[in-house]
Amino acid sequence: MWNKQRSAVGSRKSDIGSLQSDNGQTLVESLLAIAVAVIVVVVLVSIGITAMRTADFGKNQAEAVRSTSELLELLRSKRDAAGADFFSQSTPLGISDCDSTPYCCLDLTNTLTPSTDPTGDNNCRVNNSEVFHRYFYYTDLSPDSATIIATTSFVVGALQKDVNLKQVFTNWGN
Repeated sequence: MWNKQRSAVGSRKSDIGSLQSDNGQTLVESLLAIAVAVIVVVVLVSIGITAMRTADFGKNQAEAVRSTSELLELLRSKRDAAGADFFSQSTPLGISDCDSTPYCCLDLTNTLTPSTDPTGDNNCRVNNSEVFHRYFYYTDLSPDSATIIATTSFVVGALQKDVNLKQVFTNWGN
């Protein structure tokens, strides 16, 4: 009889052990698995957002470089058309039009326009864009040359980024 009781107790122990192993995952394990999954999703979304911002910044920077180069080409064209008058202190075709202000814009009609705040000046917009503003200033103006610093500005988030190109223009026609 004692063996019968012992075998009955033993079978209950094995039943309890099998119940515990067959019970499945606990609430803590489930919550931990959900937390890990949420962290993985958040990291993947963050990586995606960062990649999109980086691609957008690269696109804007490439456009700014193109726009700044185009500004220098337009100024070269004006220099070639104006000849020596381009460097004159008294002609409206010359870059001296911008003597009264720190900056000068080449507006959509390719007219030189003085500006004190090129990033807020509508005349300095690139193709009526709210994002890009281009302008230039000059240094070392002489009858035969001028150093032009051309800039295209654009905004990324709350920061203004500038692309600057410097070119020495000479009066090569003389």
